[in-house]
Amino acid sequence: MVDRSKTQLMDFLDWAADKGMMKKDTVRSIKSACNTVLDLLDEEQSADVLTVDLATVFQRYENIRGFNLSQRTMQSYKQRVSYAIAEFAKYTEDRSSWKPSGGQRSTSASSRSKKSKEAGVSPSGHLQLDPNSSDQLEDAAQITHRFPLRRDTFVTISGIPFDVKKGEMVRLTSFLANLVASEEEELSSQPMLMASLDGDK
Repeated sequence: MVDRSKTQLMDFLDWAADKGMMKKDTVRSIKSACNTVLDLLDEEQSADVLTVDLATVFQRYENIRGFNLSQRTMQSYKQRVSYAIAEFAKYTEDRSSWKPSGGQRSTSASSRSKKSKEAGVSPSGHLQLDPNSSDQLEDAAQITHRFPLRRDTFVTISGIPFDVKKGEMVRLTSFLANLVASEEEELSSQPMLMASLDGDK
């Protein structure tokens, strides 16, 4: 029986990158998206990813994590995972003749946007993705988060790569924290500000 497990899917993607069938950066982004979304699968589902209802999995993921992800990021996740499953299915059917496929690149930004909304699904039900498209690679290799700073205020952080390291995030959060003065610094600056204003009178 052909192994169609999640583990085999990841091995297939590594093999495609090692053999030069797909670009390594593309595979890295695809694997990251798959690991993130397919982490919701139970043991039985993980044993055969080709029988999984992706629409349901995406909906579950959006319900759990979607509150702090932009629609653009969610679309990137869906594209990557759907593309990986579709190619894995073709590979398991005929390994000797498998070659990666891709969708048509549009010629304008408006055309790309229209395609992603209206014609992003193939006849098999999987989203199309061109592995050689720099535009799609850039979109799908990055994450956009929406953070609820206050009850009526959301902050959008974009451009975070899928393979971001823990140390890099620590540096980023430290940088963001230093953009605002602490309460002690604000209090200590008040007398200096008042003295400056008095001196100008």
